[in-house]
Amino acid sequence: IAWSGVIRVDILDISGNHIKTLHSGFLKFGSHELSWNAESMPSGLYFVSLWAGGNSLTSKVVLLK
Repeated sequence: IAWSGVIRVDILDISGNHIKTLHSGFLKFGSHELSWNAESMPSGLYFVSLWAGGNSLTSKVVLLK
């Protein structure tokens, strides 16, 4: 992330339903790694959304099992 601040990272399903919050709290600027244990989730298309400082970024991910 480009700046320090309160960050929230969520996983959403294809319908936009909240599945899991991977992180919610303060992070310093720089590189970070988060993992999602999707063992109980079916294969399919999901979204990873990052909210920081009033800005958001959403990316599609495909879970294949």
